[in-house]
Amino acid sequence: MHHATDTAQDFPPAQGHPALCILAGADGESRLVDLELPISRKVTTAEGLVQWVGGFGTSGAGIAAASSGGNHTSWHVSHRPGLSIVLAGSWEIEASNGQRRLLETGAILVMLDQHGRGHFSRTRVAPCVTMGIALDDDAATQIRALALWAADEVDAELDPGSGR
Repeated sequence: MHHATDTAQDFPPAQGHPALCILAGADGESRLVDLELPISRKVTTAEGLVQWVGGFGTSGAGIAAASSGGNHTSWHVSHRPGLSIVLAGSWEIEASNGQRRLLETGAILVMLDQHGRGHFSRTRVAPCVTMGIALDDDAATQIRALALWAADEVDAELDPGSGR
C-alpha cells in the first residue's frame, strides 16, 4: 500500500499560479478573467516514490508556432477547453467584450470559450511558440468553476451595490 506523506522536500507550497482565462457567458459574449490555478504538490511515499497530487486531467497536448503577423482572420472559439502556455514570443487575445491582453513567455491562458462569438488572436513577437494542453471534462468543470468565481469577484468589486 502506498501512502503519500509530506516531506521536507515537498514542493510547491499550497498556493495558486496566475493565469488568464477567456470565458464565454450564457449570452455568448467572451471576457477575460484573471484567476489562480491550483498548484499540484510533489509528495514522497513511505516507500520513497515521488508522486504529484492535485493535478488536472488532460486528454492531449501539442506544440504550435505562429509567424509574424499570424492572425486568425476572424473571430473563433476554442474547440475544446484547455491551457495555452507561451513558450517563446508573444500574442494578443481580444475578447468579444473588447478586452485585450498581451500573453508573453511564461503566460498561461485558460480557454473556456467553446460557444458564442469567441475571441480574436494576433501574434505580436514571432515566432510565437505555445504548448496547448486539452483538459478532460472533470478538469474543465473544476477550472470553469474557479473562473466563474473570479468573474463574480470582479463584478462585485465593480458594482459594490449588487449584493454579491
